[in-house]
Amino acid sequence: MEIRFSQKICVLGERSARNKGLIRQYLSNGRYQRFDDRYLSTIGLKISRKSMMVPSHKLVTLTMLIWDLAEDEEFRQVRRAYFRGAGAAILVCDLNRRDALIQLKNNVAELRRIGPNIPLVFVVYEADLMNHSQCAIDDVKKLARELNAPLNLIGSSMTNDDIDTLFYNLGKRLVAKLHPV
Repeated sequence: MEIRFSQKICVLGERSARNKGLIRQYLSNGRYQRFDDRYLSTIGLKISRKSMMVPSHKLVTLTMLIWDLAEDEEFRQVRRAYFRGAGAAILVCDLNRRDALIQLKNNVAELRRIGPNIPLVFVVYEADLMNHSQCAIDDVKKLARELNAPLNLIGSSMTNDDIDTLFYNLGKRLVAKLHPV
């Protein structure tokens, strides 16, 4: 008997955090090579979908519905509605902004009002640029511990370094929560 689950994953991070690059690299299996830092204005949300096989006591097909949420103030009121039904959240941090950690804390507080037990994953994307960052990596690690969110340091936006592993590990956590052995 085949087991199938679908889970909504909210991706949070300011526009400069490169959420779209992270998602495009994952959806394209690392074949997305054109770097593009333009932001296409939307209704504050872009939904993508990708399925993966996750081993459990049986093989499980997990479909991730990836909701990339805009940080723009104009979408702030509808964000709460977008959080409803989330199975997990990926927090993408831009270390080049001093207020990035404060903004992520605010996002998590808003998310926790909707779903207090939603699993979190913390991502520092473009970790290859950490030497030029405005935030100390120790502060990032501290926040990840406070939020009980595994920290993932993802390399360049030009490659697929560790992105598949990030989503695969998140998938394993979700399957364990949805289909305990």
